[in-house]
Amino acid sequence: MIKLRFFFLNLIFFSVFFVHSQQNNLHKIWNKPDYEPALLAFSLFDIKEKAFVLTFNEKKAMIPASTMKLFTTATALEKWGPNHRFQTLIYYRGEIDKDKKVLNGDLIIKGFGDPTSGSEYFFRAEKINSFVDSVIQICKNNGIFTINGAIIADASTFTDEAVAPATSWEDMANYYASGAYAMPFFDNTYRIFYNSPAVSGQLCSIAKLEPYIPGLNIDNRVLSSKDKEDLAYIFGQPFENEVIIRGTIPTGKTEFVVKGAIPNPNLYYVYYLDSVMNSRLLITKLRPWVSFDLVKNTKYIGRLKSPTLAEIIYKTNKRSLNHFADQLAANLSDLPGQKAGIREGVGFITEFWKTKLMPMDAFFMADGSGLSRQNTLSANNLVFLLNYMHQSPYYFEFANSLPVNGLNGTLLSFGAKIFPTGTIWAKTGSFRGVRSMAGYIRARSGKEYAFALIINNYMGSGSLVKQDMELYLNYIFENY
Repeated sequence: MIKLRFFFLNLIFFSVFFVHSQQNNLHKIWNKPDYEPALLAFSLFDIKEKAFVLTFNEKKAMIPASTMKLFTTATALEKWGPNHRFQTLIYYRGEIDKDKKVLNGDLIIKGFGDPTSGSEYFFRAEKINSFVDSVIQICKNNGIFTINGAIIADASTFTDEAVAPATSWEDMANYYASGAYAMPFFDNTYRIFYNSPAVSGQLCSIAKLEPYIPGLNIDNRVLSSKDKEDLAYIFGQPFENEVIIRGTIPTGKTEFVVKGAIPNPNLYYVYYLDSVMNSRLLITKLRPWVSFDLVKNTKYIGRLKSPTLAEIIYKTNKRSLNHFADQLAANLSDLPGQKAGIREGVGFITEFWKTKLMPMDAFFMADGSGLSRQNTLSANNLVFLLNYMHQSPYYFEFANSLPVNGLNGTLLSFGAKIFPTGTIWAKTGSFRGVRSMAGYIRARSGKEYAFALIINNYMGSGSLVKQDMELYLNYIFENY
């Protein structure tokens, strides 16, 4: 009996020693000066056993960067299902003279936040005007070849806030913070083509804009620099046509591209539609405009439909598209009597996960994309979501949207020399001082885990952090 008890004590001792030894080996990866001011959080959850296997700082409030998109995309799937499509409705007001093929009135385009209109992520250059083709066909089917009025954007379904309140001034007018609107268009992005002098410190010139933004006034202060990065930033506000561009671009460039956020996509949508329709001899007599109030006394004549939600989420997570994520978040706020907007949408998402009994102490959602540094969550919050979605009827669509190591998205080159392809499928996040990753890992043992790894306030380069994240997850892969 004494020998048996001694055996079990030894077994417990060596088991505890082995676990501590594993954790010590893991922690050595982060034992570098670059991580002295940093906070690291990790959570590893056994999907089959429904148990946490390894955690540290797992309940701390951390800045997640783009892993916040998981909450937006998962909530959208749970609310609408993968086959949901966003619609844009076409109306007219006035009367159609069938004999003369004239609308004596206005054409109304009512937007409901379809993020894909004219999107380069869904349409090749030759198909970029497919939505225009559809509107023209709807008009012709209803005997409209001339409009003795205007094309009006009915943007009454959305608030006029456009960007999340927590969006920084530095980001607001740049393409990666392009906001959410009733009628998104061309990914809410325009391109400025710069020519830069061969000598540094000289003012660069603007060669052209694509697409042309009517009324946009640019105060150009961009200088040439020996730095090889794009360090030009656009400063402006939604719905305002005055922007300042500061910073630098590399010397000796021809048509170097700097991307900005279209300041009023609702207006540009109907402006572009009007210009193309007129070029194809479907004539309008008045200039297009936008109404934030419901346009009344209208008659329905057709609709445009987006690709499926599953397709949109696939692009959102694989490519980490802020515009799509913020637009989805805003669309989630479509409660009766409430206009859609990012502020309202993140409130819906927060309440959704609260009803699922996720601990909310560390969770604060400021936008749908993770761009704001005011977003916080814990590693356990991410693992909670991942475990929940693993049991969801929409797990395939959710998991399929995540980048896969060695195959696609932001994990294409991750762990190329150490992981078998397809070992990790996860969403990544990054901006200055923040790196994160959350998703699923299939270990060499065959076990499948949900995991979340977040690093805040590190020093040094992002490439070094990526290497250490590879080493850390490789240890998990080999030993768990």
